[in-house]
Amino acid sequence: MQLLDYDLALMSLRRTFSGAPGPYKWGVITETVCDLAMAILHDDEWGPRRLRAKAQELVPKREPVSNGTPLAQAKEQMVQSPVDPRGVVDVYIDDAIATTVDLDNNVERVEGATLLVIEAIAQPKQNNEPLPREEMEARNKLEAETAAKEIKKILGWLFDFHRFLVSLPTNKFIAWSKAILEW
Repeated sequence: MQLLDYDLALMSLRRTFSGAPGPYKWGVITETVCDLAMAILHDDEWGPRRLRAKAQELVPKREPVSNGTPLAQAKEQMVQSPVDPRGVVDVYIDDAIATTVDLDNNVERVEGATLLVIEAIAQPKQNNEPLPREEMEARNKLEAETAAKEIKKILGWLFDFHRFLVSLPTNKFIAWSKAILEW
């Protein structure tokens, strides 16, 4: 951007995100949500049935793969990563990604931790908030990001946690193939 009156030119050293100077400003919020959700998820004192977000009831019920497909055999990891059976929460810009193994109440915990943090940090400043506002959690993303599923689309890729497969959805495969052929 040029400020001709001042003989100045301003250049963002970060990539733009939706016309704003970089996702880093939004990342301050989302990374904090992620870190707090991970802390809650790993807190053995937290009971997801005792302390839960109001929006928790909107999360679709879990649908395990029940078509007789056997679990795939895991292969040795190429890169060692910390493993915690209680799960992990990560974020990419504004997409929260939480995974866990289906033991004890882990699934219930992973579905509730991020929503609980969002509700906690988005509390009104006053009891009678004078400005109308929407809920902080993206209601249209509850199923995509919060519901625990064995087959789930994450960041546009199809993850099958039952068979340990990552694939490109058909619509993207067709579009990408066409783009490659036209290139």
